[in-house]
Amino acid sequence: MWRKIIVFVLFVLPLTIAPALADRAAAEKHYRAALELSKTDIGKAEAEFRAAIAEDGKYVPALLGLARLLLEAKGEPAEAVVYLDRALAQDAENFEAHLMKGVCLLRIGGKDPLAEALESFKEAVRIQPDSPAAHRLLALTHAALGEAEEARKEYETAVRLAPDDAQVRFELGMLLVNMGRPAEAVPYLEKAAALGPKAPEYPWALGMTYKKMKKYAEAIATLEKAATLATGRMKAGILSDLGTVHAEKKDYKSAIACYERALKESPEFAPAHYNLACAYARQGKVAEAIKALAKAIELDPGFRELAKKDPDFDPIGDDKKFKELLEEK
Repeated sequence: MWRKIIVFVLFVLPLTIAPALADRAAAEKHYRAALELSKTDIGKAEAEFRAAIAEDGKYVPALLGLARLLLEAKGEPAEAVVYLDRALAQDAENFEAHLMKGVCLLRIGGKDPLAEALESFKEAVRIQPDSPAAHRLLALTHAALGEAEEARKEYETAVRLAPDDAQVRFELGMLLVNMGRPAEAVPYLEKAAALGPKAPEYPWALGMTYKKMKKYAEAIATLEKAATLATGRMKAGILSDLGTVHAEKKDYKSAIACYERALKESPEFAPAHYNLACAYARQGKVAEAIKALAKAIELDPGFRELAKKDPDFDPIGDDKKFKELLEEK
């Protein structure tokens, strides 16, 4: 019996191992080529990743590499999941595969994919409990599923693990605002703005949080700063939001000036036209309000239905031309 085993180990087993080693060597060659090509030619890189997998379908680096290319370069998360599942079948403890699969499922969206994403990120956290990225993505998924308190706990863990990550603090701050806890959000948003001084979204979020708290002076100063950091439609959006702060204070002159600044930056920015119409209506300036509202509706027909319910237009609600504008199809 032992003689047969020895013969198998010495003579038969090497015959089965050699082709496998040859397949792996060929797969590695294609994989290395794919990595180089991914910098310059996505199509050829994809072909090399697929060639590596054809040589050795269990070669995890190639499976992960192709999945990453499909997700990031080609925007095909569903196909990427197929290769990530194959990678996980070979290595169930692969942190990168769990994390990437979760990201793919987030991109796909929908209740069932989100539930699957949650499990992927939980596995990633189990494997690497000190990964701030895994905790952040788990938090993001909880939030997308409407599980705010679970999201808050995961974000707080991510903040503890990565105290200098502005984006994590920003997302936690926005979550707290959406939970109706703006005062708790402010320190996170202030720190995010300090850590990311060139990112307009951080002071924008802080400014809008101040507005929610009716701290108008702070809101105006912070939104003005955010506007200096932005360009194009983003700047127009910030200036339009700044106008709503002035409008809430009933300072319609300053509000109109902000909306006009927004439209100078982006003339086709429909929300600024709509907000401008609201400000004119509040002042009883019928012709100006109708002109601005007509432009907003031209750019985005959804504003017609919004205007029908908006109390800002009550002062001009009986005007014939205003009624006609709202009745047009």
